[in-house]
Amino acid sequence: MACGAGAGSKGLPLCGVKFCGGCNPRYARGDAFRAIKPVFEGRISFVFAEDGGSYDLLLYFAGCTSRCTDLSRIRTAGGLVAVHEWDGIAGAIARLEEFLARG
Repeated sequence: MACGAGAGSKGLPLCGVKFCGGCNPRYARGDAFRAIKPVFEGRISFVFAEDGGSYDLLLYFAGCTSRCTDLSRIRTAGGLVAVHEWDGIAGAIARLEEFLARG
């Protein structure tokens, strides 16, 4: 998977999305993603992250604070944005906006 500015569809930054295994979820992780994704419509291309993949940014949804998912085989140029509770959505949106502002 390609990485770098314009790696996503239509030249948009490519953001890998990874969900934990869900063994102890304390909030609806899918609903959290559905709250974030439309904010970036037409500005970020979201795809499900795969081991060995490379992305401009990784958006990770941990169901609890242990964050035990192994992310070591996923490469990112812009780093990790992690959400581990419903209240973390606003912070994730802010971090994604900061990433876009850096251009």
